[in-house]
Amino acid sequence: MIGEIEDYANRDRRLSDFVKRAITHSYPIMCHERSKSFCSMLEGVALQCDDLFEPLFNPHVVWVGTDTHGLPIQDDKPEDMSDEAWEIITETTVTHTKFSSKMGNPNEAIVIGGEYSRCERNFMKYIETFHSRIERRFYIPELSVIVDEELVEGTTKELGEIGFKPLSYESALKMVSS
Repeated sequence: MIGEIEDYANRDRRLSDFVKRAITHSYPIMCHERSKSFCSMLEGVALQCDDLFEPLFNPHVVWVGTDTHGLPIQDDKPEDMSDEAWEIITETTVTHTKFSSKMGNPNEAIVIGGEYSRCERNFMKYIETFHSRIERRFYIPELSVIVDEELVEGTTKELGEIGFKPLSYESALKMVSS
């Protein structure tokens, strides 16, 4: 099925508008995709066929393949893995060092979900652990996907403890426009 998923239609339209605004004002954008699997390839094709997600495929958007938790993988090949297997994995999944190189040295980050209490939270914890030099850290709750309402309060508290602040959609639009 291609087209709007009713539960997420408003969020998806706002996400599209946000990305368009960021591109217009040359605000750097990175987009993660799960490492290539048959399912992720089908998801990618479906997104590319939907005009709403067209801005994500603008050359200004840097795509990085991540693990299933939304994170870069370690730099070093596990000892028990063959060189061939590691090469296949690193062709589609970004390592920590390659991710850091692509990200550069920003002074702020606005993280947009994905699933709030999973990939989005994991990525924000990754930033705290490996990119703590980023002083201004935000997320936009209105653009998050909430799968489990019971996890929201704990996730919000956890993100506050590592310096991430919620940012309204309107404030985020202003931030990427300045």
